[in-house]
Amino acid sequence: MATLTWPAFYLSMHKTSPQLTRDHLRETYRLFTPAVRRMVLQLYRATEPENYQGWQDQLLLVTRKVPTCVLWGDRDPYISPEFAERFGAQKVWHYPGNGHWLPAENPQEVGARLLEFCT
Repeated sequence: MATLTWPAFYLSMHKTSPQLTRDHLRETYRLFTPAVRRMVLQLYRATEPENYQGWQDQLLLVTRKVPTCVLWGDRDPYISPEFAERFGAQKVWHYPGNGHWLPAENPQEVGARLLEFCT
C-alpha cells in the first residue's frame, strides 16, 4: 500500500475544505493512521452507484415525516451546491466559503444552526 505523504494529504484536503488551517490539517494527518486509511478506502470502494438507486424516493418519504435540515459547503468539489435542495429538507443553509468538511471548517456556525433548528 502506498504511503499518503503529508504534501499529498495537505493539497487534497485544502482543495476540498479551504477554510481548514494548516495546523488543523497537520493534526488530522497525524490521526490518519494506516488502520484509518484502510477503513476509509474500504468505505469509498463500497460506495457503488447502483447501491443508491431509488435513494431519493426513500429519503423524501422520511423527510416528509421527520424535521430535516441541510447545511452545505458550496465549495465542495465533489458534489454541487444544487444537490442540497434534493433532500426535501424543511431548511437548507448554504455556506459559499466552505467546502466538503463544513463541520470542521465552521464548527461554531454548524452548532448554532443545529441548535436553532432543533429548539
